[in-house]
Amino acid sequence: MSAMMRETEQYEMRQPWSKVLLKIVLIVVILLVSLLITASAVNLTIYAAYKRYVDNFSQITRLDPHLANLLFVLFLVPAFFGVRSYLFSFRKERRRTGLAVLVVLAVLYNGSLYLITRNQYFVGADTKYYALVPGGVVFSARPGIDPQYGIRFQPVTPDKIKWLLRIKQGQLQAVPDPARHDWFDRVTRDPVLWYYTDANGAFHLFDGPGYAPATGDELKPVTPAIRRQWEKENRDHADAVGAKAGEQQTAGHPNTGNSPQNQQAVPQVSPSAATLPAIASFEAVPFPAGGCGVAILRWTVTNATAASIEPGVGAVNPSSGYKLVRPAQTTKYTLQVKGAGGASVIRDVVFTVSSTGKPPCGPN
Repeated sequence: MSAMMRETEQYEMRQPWSKVLLKIVLIVVILLVSLLITASAVNLTIYAAYKRYVDNFSQITRLDPHLANLLFVLFLVPAFFGVRSYLFSFRKERRRTGLAVLVVLAVLYNGSLYLITRNQYFVGADTKYYALVPGGVVFSARPGIDPQYGIRFQPVTPDKIKWLLRIKQGQLQAVPDPARHDWFDRVTRDPVLWYYTDANGAFHLFDGPGYAPATGDELKPVTPAIRRQWEKENRDHADAVGAKAGEQQTAGHPNTGNSPQNQQAVPQVSPSAATLPAIASFEAVPFPAGGCGVAILRWTVTNATAASIEPGVGAVNPSSGYKLVRPAQTTKYTLQVKGAGGASVIRDVVFTVSSTGKPPCGPN
């Protein structure tokens, strides 16, 4: 009986220790599982962040995703060395080296992104901003106000980027011989000429989008139907000119033959008179798409070798074009053109600024 009691007491004494051991084992298992879950979550988070960053980099730079991954791996190797040397080394020289590596990598990375995206106007989900200023257009990566002219930046949109780039590149050029010029891109079939029709229905073709310098009309992209219509009108015009010339020749030379009495003198035109420069139009009006505060000077000239506008503009295209200006007060602009032999013609135009200090508003 006493033996059984002793065994029972010994069992009861061992029981608490077994419970403690079981609790310890459970705690260790729980900790290991938690660490495993945490490590997996961290790895997934790091991988997701890495993939998102690489995808964004690939989209901005337009690189193949595999090439973007390769560049990032090559970038991470020196970055890891720089971080380890700078944060976990006790040697001063090694820490300086690590810091230098990190600075160089930061400069290379941000400088490369700037060079790649400086001529991109739609970067990922972001867009650039523009302001029409005297003499052209300026772009900004952020909204705000132009510090020089105080003009508020507007977001760049796909329907505006074409004429904004045209303003940035310079003047529109009239196409003198459309028959010898491509009308459409040979790969994409997109139009490469733009046009407007005057009051007589005649076509005027230019090499880019924008606004007609002579009238301010918005230029439209050509279409195959417009090309066919232009060709038909040109043929009709050539036929009419040929018929009229034949009638004049018949009326002026009723007799045939090569005798001296049948030969008529051909009127001679003075070369200087034929090449005298002329200003067909010179206007100063509110810019059609610029709203308040911006004016446009536009001109059309013939037989000129040089042209300039003062004040504040300088040399301009000697055939046709436009310039954006923002006069602070009522200003008289003078267009001077020069032709062969030094002949010169000038014309003035006055742009009136209201008492508020702004030119009148054009239509939005």
